[in-house]
Amino acid sequence: MPSKRKDSKGRILRNGEVQRRDGMYMFRYTDPDGKRKAVYSWKLVSTDKVPEGKKCVMALRDIERQIQRDLEDGIRAGEANTITVNALFKSFMDLRTDLKETTRCNYICLYDKQVRDELGGRKIRSVKFSDIQRLYMHMVQDLGLKASTVQSVHSILYQMFESAVMDNLIRVNPAANVLKSLRKMLLVEQEKRHALTEEEQAKLIEYVYQSRIYCRLGTLFTVLLGTGMRIGEALGLRWCDCDFEKKLISVNHTLLYKQSENGGYRYRISEPKTKAGLRVIPMLSEVKEALLAEKAKRRNPNLEPFSIGEYTGFIFLNSHGKVFYSGVCVRCHTKHHECI
Repeated sequence: MPSKRKDSKGRILRNGEVQRRDGMYMFRYTDPDGKRKAVYSWKLVSTDKVPEGKKCVMALRDIERQIQRDLEDGIRAGEANTITVNALFKSFMDLRTDLKETTRCNYICLYDKQVRDELGGRKIRSVKFSDIQRLYMHMVQDLGLKASTVQSVHSILYQMFESAVMDNLIRVNPAANVLKSLRKMLLVEQEKRHALTEEEQAKLIEYVYQSRIYCRLGTLFTVLLGTGMRIGEALGLRWCDCDFEKKLISVNHTLLYKQSENGGYRYRISEPKTKAGLRVIPMLSEVKEALLAEKAKRRNPNLEPFSIGEYTGFIFLNSHGKVFYSGVCVRCHTKHHECI
């Protein structure tokens, strides 16, 4: 019967364990893909002292227990130790062919701004619950971002890490329940939205029409208040979408002014995500009058007709003959609010 191997302290070494000539311990094993791997430590057990001038985080047998647990559960820990968060995001996005172009661009923009430089270089196996928690706290406390932005980032990270769990790269999703804990710690709540009263609506319309800067938005705000359309739906409204005889408006697309994957901003048309987004709404008398007055206004004949792909005949155009983008409307509403 062959004698069992021992370390320099006379302790019997287990199968796969070796102590090298320099005193470092090594453990060899086969991963789920059949590849031979090795891990190292200056300590065999946690009570061992680390040699002077050396660094050690975990004892070899603690690492072995972790490896054995991963092997039993089919966790591909070795691969996870080489994949960064940025690489996981790329893989996740490559597989999400179901995403609309606008959603894809939003994901990329949010990730690049809030995650790439903060967590992107970390190996996915090293990311913990507290790391993501600190990221969200930084976004709220230091950057002053709203809860809705944090929730959007959380949606991306949760899906990314959940895909890693499903692929057996990691055991648990480090993003799970982080947002819930953040709400409790920082009392972050969704801002409650209140509908404008009739008096508030009248004051807003009066302000817009009398404003030297924003008077061109008068018809747009009349349509927004009179239909309940989303800003992108209203901005994308075309004359062919309006039936003045039947007093109906067809809502069948949304106009967006978003950052593209190459970093530039451009107009895009997006179809509703669900069938419920396709609808026909009544055209109130004041909306009809405002639209007809807009149509009767004289336009600069020298400007080229504005189009986005096959979509033409947009109603709400600025002085350059292009469709307004939502930021202008937000600034107008903010200015009015400041004047109250």
